[in-house]
Amino acid sequence: VVNQLIAPLRKIEEVAENIDSGKFTKLADEEEKGEWGRLGRTINYLSQELSKTLNDLMLERNRLKIMLDRLADGVIAVDTAAEITLVNPAMLKMLSLPLTVEARSIFAHEEFEQIKSFFLEALSNKEVLHKNILLRDSLQLECTVTLLYDAEKVIGAVALFRDITDMVLLEEMQKNYVANVSHELRTPLTALRGLV
Repeated sequence: VVNQLIAPLRKIEEVAENIDSGKFTKLADEEEKGEWGRLGRTINYLSQELSKTLNDLMLERNRLKIMLDRLADGVIAVDTAAEITLVNPAMLKMLSLPLTVEARSIFAHEEFEQIKSFFLEALSNKEVLHKNILLRDSLQLECTVTLLYDAEKVIGAVALFRDITDMVLLEEMQKNYVANVSHELRTPLTALRGLV
């Protein structure tokens, strides 16, 4: 009699252990009578729903990864301690780092401490920040840091980096051109003014 009571429980326990280890193919016996049958149906339903939810999450994660990998702008995400949790290939390319570099080690480079301090500032002030960062004397990055929330709690931050080096150089060239033209025109105008 005890074995008849314990046998269905052991089968359900085995199914629960399989679910716990991520195996959703083993199902509980739904043909049992009474509470064991209802419990089996409930376990099977939960197993199917959990499997579906995990598959949906994996699909969404893969979509997000493809989008981040193809994005032309750099992206870095950090946790609340400003430790990198995600970096996309475009960011690694901007920083002249190999694609195989370990994300958490990036801020160990002295030249990138400025980026980390930017994240720390955004996290401590709990606000969106927008700045231009100069790295390696020539690399100009436009950066926007936005906080990540889980309900009301800040769980990290994500930043979008755009390489504006060429744009800054072009603006500098335009300023120099205007300054040179105005200087060159000033000399003849002064002479003409004197003649007049």
